[in-house]
Amino acid sequence: MMPEIRSPRVSLANLLSEFRLLDAKERWILLQAAWLLPLRTLQLRAFGLNSFRTRPTAQVQAGSLSDSSTEIASARRTQWLLSVAANRGICRGSCLSRSLVLRDLLDRQNICCQIRIGVRHPGAAFEAHAWVEVEGVVVNDTPETVSAYAPIHSLYQER
Repeated sequence: MMPEIRSPRVSLANLLSEFRLLDAKERWILLQAAWLLPLRTLQLRAFGLNSFRTRPTAQVQAGSLSDSSTEIASARRTQWLLSVAANRGICRGSCLSRSLVLRDLLDRQNICCQIRIGVRHPGAAFEAHAWVEVEGVVVNDTPETVSAYAPIHSLYQER
């Protein structure tokens, strides 16, 4: 299935005024999300999931780890910025491509995460879904949604 490509519905002036309300770090995360989402969507389509498995993760510097509640809050804010990029950009991507981009963005913030892939078989259809967890907490979906899927694969980001 091709990713949805759409034209922006919001005026450029409105987008710029909303963009200016973000702090500098959030602006940078939003810009990264806006270019990573179409890039990862195309990479996934062209080379498959295995092209992401060999990517090295960032090394955590001593003293750079924060408590898990701070990491979860940062991960959720990063997810919100990614959602803005997906909803206002040219490519929404799939749950898997959005999860891969979120992993990239969290990795750049030294937040360890895990991508989970689950399946379900409601009726005659087979469905798969991907989501991201930080410290075992789902950050880009609801626990109710992911509980409907049986996890079959995890992409770990180990430190």
